[in-house]
Amino acid sequence: WEDNLTSFSATTDAKLRKVMVLVCNGTVGLDAMGPAQVFHKARGADGQQLYSIIFASPDGGKVALDCGVEIVACRLYDVDGA
Repeated sequence: WEDNLTSFSATTDAKLRKVMVLVCNGTVGLDAMGPAQVFHKARGADGQQLYSIIFASPDGGKVALDCGVEIVACRLYDVDGA
């Protein structure tokens, strides 16, 4: 369940490209969710999902966006390839 909080995709297919959305307290909600939604909706010619979305912050854990929504982010330095 917790993995679903930090990613729009529960899929761990190695073919998915990882997109990291960096967030911190006070981040504008649209600045975080807009790109995440675009990459989440992107599909290949075969209709398969192309990207796995990861929210990350310097310390990880709960992050309060400017709109009052809280999301759970991975710790930036714990993400492979960061």
